[in-house]
Parts: sequence; C-alpha cells; structure tokens
Amino acid sequence: MFSNAKIKCPHCGNLAMPVSRKFSLGPAVATKCDSCHEKIGVPYYSMLVALSPFLLSIFLTLKLESILSMITVVLLGFIAMTLIHLYVIPIVKK
Repeated sequence: MFSNAKIKCPHCGNLAMPVSRKFSLGPAVATKCDSCHEKIGVPYYSMLVALSPFLLSIFLTLKLESILSMITVVLLGFIAMTLIHLYVIPIVKK
C-alpha cells in the first residue's frame, strides 16, 4: 500500500523517503533525506496531536461494557492516530 509512495523533503523538495519510514519518526528520532542527505523529522508537537485520538479511545472504553465495543473503539483510535501521523503531521527540517 505505502511501498511506492514517497514524502517530499522540506530542504530540497525532492523525494525524501518512503511513506512507511515516516512511521518510525518521532520528535527525537530524525532521519536523512534520500536525495540531499539533510536531517528531517517531525515536529515536537506531533506526538501530542497524533496520540490524542488513541488516548481518548482508551478512556472511552471505561464507559463501555461490551468487550467488542471496547476493541472497536480502541481500534478506531489507533486508525485515527495512524492517519493523523501520516497525513496531518508534517516533515520538517531538523
């Protein structure tokens, strides 16, 4: 699914890395652009923004009684977290 997609570098504007490698980035974990070899990563607020739906889903399970409902809510929170990290969190210069 993500194997052919690439993310653009904020330094050079060329293709920096595969989308799948973005999932390994965090505020303290940077990587180098495949084209210009400059450091790139995600901003420091990214973990707070991306984790919010997942943490909210965990707290929502406290109000649910059905195991299936709990699993569904946590799974939806995880999917939302993944999509936010992929499409909302930008790649920045480090």
